[in-house]
Amino acid sequence: LRQGTVISFNWKKHYWVLTKHGSLHEFPSRTQTTPDASYSLPQYTVALEEGDGGVMNVAMHPLSRGWFASRAPTKLVLKAEGGARAMEEWVVALGRFVAAPPPPEQDA
Repeated sequence: LRQGTVISFNWKKHYWVLTKHGSLHEFPSRTQTTPDASYSLPQYTVALEEGDGGVMNVAMHPLSRGWFASRAPTKLVLKAEGGARAMEEWVVALGRFVAAPPPPEQDA
């Protein structure tokens, strides 16, 4: 669905991949094949907010909370490499999971 380089909250470049089923994966480089972090967006209430300086604030609140799960949302501050156009593409792609999350992935 969308992939590209994004500068995350610690302002280091990371490579992100968003699948059509709403899995958001974070990689420290394009050559690493195992993500450092993965989020299944259909398992969260996702909120997007435009921040200062061309950044996008993403807050992910878990839909269900287990015994040991944190009540605090997971927060990301993203800035797409490639300017306003690239950031707009990320907003559109992530926006699919704000308004209407897709059904969960089916095992083959």
